[in-house]
Amino acid sequence: MTIALLILGYLALLAGGSRRIRGSGSGLRRLLYAGLLGWSLYLAVSAKLGWPRMSLSSLYLIGFEPVGHALFQWLGGES
Repeated sequence: MTIALLILGYLALLAGGSRRIRGSGSGLRRLLYAGLLGWSLYLAVSAKLGWPRMSLSSLYLIGFEPVGHALFQWLGGES
């Protein structure tokens, strides 16, 4: 029930916000607005359901941290 209310709330924000974005070049602004709202909705729903959440820090933890640790070891650093 709360997830349905979250989705309805975000849909209302999307409808109201996209109506207020007008003028030339508004297509890209609407797309960015919809993308940000979609990402926010994903984070809210995944928090409620306990799903794993992906973020920019997730990319760091998955990719760059292990590579940095391997380089550190390769250069003679301590673990």
